[in-house]
Order: sequence, then structure tokens, then C-alpha cells
Amino acid sequence: DEACVNTDVDRNHCGSCGHVCPEGQVCDGSGACAWTCGGTTPDLCDEACVNTDVDRNHCGSCGNVCPAGQVCDGSGACAASCASPLTTCGLACVHTAYDPANGGGCGHVCPDYTNAGPACYLGGCIFGACDAGFLTCDNNTVNGCEINGLTDPANCGACGRVCPSGVCVNGDCQRRVFVTSTTYNGNLGGLAGADAKCQARAAAAGLTGTYKAWLSDNTGSPSSRFTRSAAPYVRVNGTVLANNWADLTDGTIRLNLNLTESGATQGSTTWPFTNTNTNGTLENGGSSCSNWTATSGPANFGCNNYTDRFWTTCWGGMDHCGSNYSLYCFEQ
Repeated sequence: DEACVNTDVDRNHCGSCGHVCPEGQVCDGSGACAWTCGGTTPDLCDEACVNTDVDRNHCGSCGNVCPAGQVCDGSGACAASCASPLTTCGLACVHTAYDPANGGGCGHVCPDYTNAGPACYLGGCIFGACDAGFLTCDNNTVNGCEINGLTDPANCGACGRVCPSGVCVNGDCQRRVFVTSTTYNGNLGGLAGADAKCQARAAAAGLTGTYKAWLSDNTGSPSSRFTRSAAPYVRVNGTVLANNWADLTDGTIRLNLNLTESGATQGSTTWPFTNTNTNGTLENGGSSCSNWTATSGPANFGCNNYTDRFWTTCWGGMDHCGSNYSLYCFEQ
């Protein structure tokens, strides 16, 4: 609005022009609204965050203005010049070894870098913290933060973190999901054996990554065993089953989970072993073939032709452990 402000500390323009901090909050010195000040401006004066060691309008204490021509010397005292190691630049005391607005000398402003702000170290200009979501992965101090970690499947959320699915969403890898084309009786070899069966089916279809079975017993459940994704869960053809873990476990899914590891559609209803609630926990009163090690006794399963809760809690309690059913498999 035709005014020069510091969006790091101005509560009426905190972080960006026009962003007013809520009543009672301050702009904390880093461009964020907070209840207290911090960082390089730890002191609150007149609803503004300042540093009373160097602020000549609040030198040593709020409202103590240094006389004309004097500076606040770095120790909270008014003086004709700044105390070492600070340098007098205009009427401000700055540390030219670390101040990007006076990098190496008064008035030498460090430049912005690609996807990063400026910084100063030992009097030399470098790039500072990367912008949100961006990464520097090449150890090059010249080109800034060259990687968009929100979308790069080779550096998804962190340098070198490769997404097996080839898709990175908001810094997390998209997870693929399928129902096995093969069926098994209730003696799965426990949860570990079921996971191994999912992994084998994925490998047979050329799917890279780690897969686990959507399956619960007294030793664990998806809620305790799975990596909770912030990115979408998709069927192997790329269609979205759920936006993220929260969406996956809210009681419904978007589509029938009826595509196999190869992408084929199962022609009829399949009953995958589950014993799992929609929120990923062990089904109360459910049955799991003696922790998935027996071929007799009751088991709980889902129905892959539903998108409501019946996708995972369709039926159970009967002598199903000797029958052959499929598994739901989720990439981790």
C-alpha cells in the first residue's frame, strides 16, 4: 500500500502484505503470527517484535529512543558508534558477517536465489532456507533450491527419496493398491506371511515398492503397521481410491477395490480376508483364523464390490478359514 514495511515483524502485514495477525498476537520476527516474539527480534514493544539490544527506538527497554545521531550499540545502550563485532551502518548496528542486508559491508545486499531467500555467512552471500517444499540436492551454493520436493518423484519430500509409483504429491509418494488375483486359505503364515503374498503378487506384475496386506489380528493392524500416506491411494491404473490416509479410513472409499495387481478387473464379487474396521483397526469381536495360521474356524472379510464400510467389514464369524479368499494389498 505504497508503504515500506518489514513483513517479518509488522503485525498488519505479517509474512505478506495485508495479512493482519489476530487480536493479541504479534508478528514474531520470521513473518509468522504468534503469541510471543522470537528469533532475532525477541522483545515485544508496542505490539511489534524488536531487539532492544540494537533498536534505537527501543534501546535497552521499550520506548527508550536514542538521541539524534546515536545508535543502540548492541548491548542495549545508546552510543556514538556500535560495539564490536557490530558495525555502524547508517544509524543501525549490524553484524556484517551475518546480515544479508549488509553482507560483508554496509549496504551490500545479498541477492535472492532460486526458490530460496538470501543469507550471509562470514561476510559472504549464500542462499538461506529453501522456500516451502523446495530442496537443494546438488550441494551447489549458486543455483539455490533447485528441486521441487512437492512434485519430484526422484526427490519426493527429501533428497533421493524415489517414489516407486513414479508420482509425488505434496511431498509424499502416491501409494498403489490392488486385490490379489490369487486366493489363499486362512493359514496365511500370520501377518508377515500375508505381506509376503502381497509382495509376491506385486513383483509378479512388475510393481516396485513395498506392499502389506490390509489385514488385522491380535498382533497388529493397518493402523499400527502401515505408513500413513499424505498422498493419494490409487488403484494400479492410477484412479484415485482415497486422497490420503485420513480419507482412506473415514468409512468410505471412492471406487470399488476390484483391480488386481495386473490391472485386470475381477469379474465377480471377491471376499478378501480383512478382520479390519474402516479406520484400519482390529475389528471388534472379529475372527482371524487363529492369527492367520489355521484352516479351520471363523474369519472376517470384506466385499470388493462395495465402497461403503462393507468394502472391509462385509461378513464374518462363520467357518471360512478353510475357504480360499483374496487379499487387499497396499503400497507403503
